[in-house]
Amino acid sequence: MGQYENCKRQIKIVLKQALKKQKATGAKPAVPKEKVIETPSVDKVNTANFLANKGKLPWPTSNGFISEKYGTHAHPNYLWR
Repeated sequence: MGQYENCKRQIKIVLKQALKKQKATGAKPAVPKEKVIETPSVDKVNTANFLANKGKLPWPTSNGFISEKYGTHAHPNYLWR
């Protein structure tokens, strides 16, 4: 039996055990909470001229940092000459 088949068989065993335990205890399966992602308002974004949006676009995440200035940059690993 190959490694893939062995892993597949072990996963099936673990899932069957988890389902048996869940049925025995009457527990409901855990459902992950959805993350709410706010999208920018169409009123605030100029779709006709993207460059006009500089400094006006909403932050895409709740936390983060600015790693580069706005504009065109050469990739350090893929320099075109």
